[in-house]
Amino acid sequence: MSRPHICHPTHFIEFGRFIIMRLTRIAVILQSASFFVSILAVHTMPHIMEHIKEFDCSGRRFQQREYAQLTRTELTGPVNQYGWTMDKIYNDLLSDRSNYNLSAFQDDSDSYHKFYELETTSQRHEISRGYVIYAYILVTNQHGFVNAMIRRRESHVGRQDLPDTYSICQIAT
Repeated sequence: MSRPHICHPTHFIEFGRFIIMRLTRIAVILQSASFFVSILAVHTMPHIMEHIKEFDCSGRRFQQREYAQLTRTELTGPVNQYGWTMDKIYNDLLSDRSNYNLSAFQDDSDSYHKFYELETTSQRHEISRGYVIYAYILVTNQHGFVNAMIRRRESHVGRQDLPDTYSICQIAT
């Protein structure tokens, strides 16, 4: 006759710790994923009809009838001294936690974007010992729908050219 196997109480404690650690790890992963989604949700909204899309870039407004008519230059490859691409800059702007403005249109197929500098829209402003140039970049998805507008700031102070800075324009529609 065999004796029934009796588990030692420490086996139950170890098993309980294992389960708690596993559940904690799953909870952290899910919380991280939902946090990332909520960050992007603050900045994006579903696409609307193209002809009513409008952007406000710190007072400079762009309506669809204007940016659709402008000559564009596609930006590919690195765009600054750090080797960053516009795709990296755009993703960084969308994940900026300090910007709560509605900034981009998004759809289910935003797998890649194209970036076009809009010709003849740059603005030059004089500053102390130099000047600043603002240029505007249109962001489209692979289907040609407009997702966002980015403003690039080039600062020239004295004989020094400062690194370009980028900001995402607000949806004004």
